[in-house]
Amino acid sequence: MDNNVISIMQKRSGCTAPVKKPLHGAAENEQSKQNAAEYARIVEAYMDTVYRIAINYAKSVHDAEDIVQNTFVKLLTKNVVFQDEEHIRRWLIRVAVNECNNLCSSYWRRQVDSIDALGVEPEFTQPEYSGLYEAVRLLPPKCRSVVHLFYYEGYSCKEIADILHIREATVRTRLVRARKLLKEQLKEAWEHEE
Repeated sequence: MDNNVISIMQKRSGCTAPVKKPLHGAAENEQSKQNAAEYARIVEAYMDTVYRIAINYAKSVHDAEDIVQNTFVKLLTKNVVFQDEEHIRRWLIRVAVNECNNLCSSYWRRQVDSIDALGVEPEFTQPEYSGLYEAVRLLPPKCRSVVHLFYYEGYSCKEIADILHIREATVRTRLVRARKLLKEQLKEAWEHEE
């Protein structure tokens, strides 16, 4: 991702990076280039992760894209010092979850039709994944987010509790509930195919 993409993201969001003093020295200019390169690297590395989280919450692809954009705009505009790659990943997931929660609680969100009404379905390389996707999508949002973080992102229950700011026991309870619901849904689908 180059500076053009970053500037497009800034224009689309209506935000720009904080204005600083003009860069005069070669060292300052080099630092600016390094910051832009690091931002581009982070966006490239974590775009899919943030998008998968967003699409789990969103009622439309457009809402998911807005969540992703807002998440990376916050990365661009906030002055966060990251300790390591895992810190970056957790910070982005936490911001994405907060953006999803903000969208879910907004008046606009309650008035918009769901993705089911739009008839838009993701395409799968293997057809059997579509049934699993549909079953996970039908889970309640709280269970769906825990399932996503546990199975797709590979976080432990303790890590999920830290990310979502809930108790570890709550994470385990939501996982058990989600597994039970998935088992029932997939069993019904399996019986209909026979």
